[in-house]
Amino acid sequence: MSENLNVFIIEDDKIYNQLLTSYLNNLSKRLTRRDITLNVISCSSGEKFFDKLDVIPHIVFLDFYLDGKDEEAQNGLQILKHLKKTYPNVYVVMLTSQDETITTVELMKNGAIDYIPKDNNSFHRVDLVIGNICNKIDNGNEKKSKRNVYVMFSILIFILIAYLNK
Repeated sequence: MSENLNVFIIEDDKIYNQLLTSYLNNLSKRLTRRDITLNVISCSSGEKFFDKLDVIPHIVFLDFYLDGKDEEAQNGLQILKHLKKTYPNVYVVMLTSQDETITTVELMKNGAIDYIPKDNNSFHRVDLVIGNICNKIDNGNEKKSKRNVYVMFSILIFILIAYLNK
């Protein structure tokens, strides 16, 4: 079964956004799992992200400090909370140039699965995060498949018992 994963990037730093978009597009081509395709969608603000939500997000790389032009612009934590409320199964990975433990704890409490500082190792961490998410998706599909087999087996037993009691 082929999986198309919608991967959103919400990053206001134009250069980092372009680098991450390019990196994820290339990562999609070199994934060892050929049944997974990353559909990368780039946004420069939370507002632009919400405008592009005509597809369900599976993975979101979200900058913590977003510099919105609008005074009403949301920061990364506000977007994270809204995302997890609307799409509880979305995998949100926070990005930041800050490395504060208190911030990390707060983001994890609100549903982020990981926190990647923007440094020399950030793209290596992106590889690891995508690999972990793919494994979680595989495990979820495996559980669904086993559950479906169990349901079908139960139905067959029920039909057999009904037939034998005639």
